[in-house]
Amino acid sequence: MWIRKHSDGLEIYAPAKLNLSLNILGKRPDGFHEIDTLVLPIDWYDLLYFRPLKSSRSLELEIEQTVPSYAIEQRPRLSSRQDNLILKALSLLRIRTGYTGGMSIRIVKSIPWAAGLAGGSSNAAASLFAGNLLWNLGLSQEELKSFGAELGSDIPLFFQSSATRCQGRGELLEAVPQLSGLHFVVLSPRQGLSTADVFRSCQIREGMSDCSKLIQSLRTGDLRSAGQLMHNDLQEAAERLLPEMVRLRKQFDQYPVAGHQMSGSGTSYFALCYGANQARRIARQLHATHQGDVRWVRSFC
Repeated sequence: MWIRKHSDGLEIYAPAKLNLSLNILGKRPDGFHEIDTLVLPIDWYDLLYFRPLKSSRSLELEIEQTVPSYAIEQRPRLSSRQDNLILKALSLLRIRTGYTGGMSIRIVKSIPWAAGLAGGSSNAAASLFAGNLLWNLGLSQEELKSFGAELGSDIPLFFQSSATRCQGRGELLEAVPQLSGLHFVVLSPRQGLSTADVFRSCQIREGMSDCSKLIQSLRTGDLRSAGQLMHNDLQEAAERLLPEMVRLRKQFDQYPVAGHQMSGSGTSYFALCYGANQARRIARQLHATHQGDVRWVRSFC
């Protein structure tokens, strides 16, 4: 995340992410799934403004949506109530620390939700960071990660400053540097999917490989091999739940990219491109189809 301090608060750019590999290794006794995934932050952001309210205990959330309306017409409406992860994160901070002050939050929302891009998780991480700083709580980054893990498995990774390999249920983090500057085209279609529904429909298969070879290929710049090693165990389940995902896969098959697949539990679909020119060209072609929100993005570390 990118942070800018102001005299009366904070401005935070909270990034989306892509899963270049997502292996589901089994079901855990605690009900979560054991995973091994390589996650890259990308330069697609929500912008959040935080201002502490010293004379009020309220948490006030204002949402300004900039996602094209045609791209989200079949998705549920965003909530500004207590079930929003931003408010849940700040409420958890107050419960754990006993702090009683309030916060005004305004978010300019440009990352589609229910899309496999973890925009909500990124917003929650930004909220934990902002609450800790503006309320002078003095919590360590490890403590903030722990609080984040209580709210969602994706949240701790957004405290990392690089690409991340996530294992366990997502809480075991290993920094993976030197993966910046990769070019992608991302299409987030009109419909979303519930993460829980996709995981419930996933069929766990034994013997799946881990992320190690993919990481090595990306580090050496062997994009062709990297594309062949990209994998998402949740994609088959998402295609059963939403036939649109099958159509997207077949459409991306037509482009001479290094590789393509769904991100996370969907529904966003992306291609790893051979460079900026190819990514821009494909993004223009996809944008003209009005299938959803289309972006040319880059990884950063």
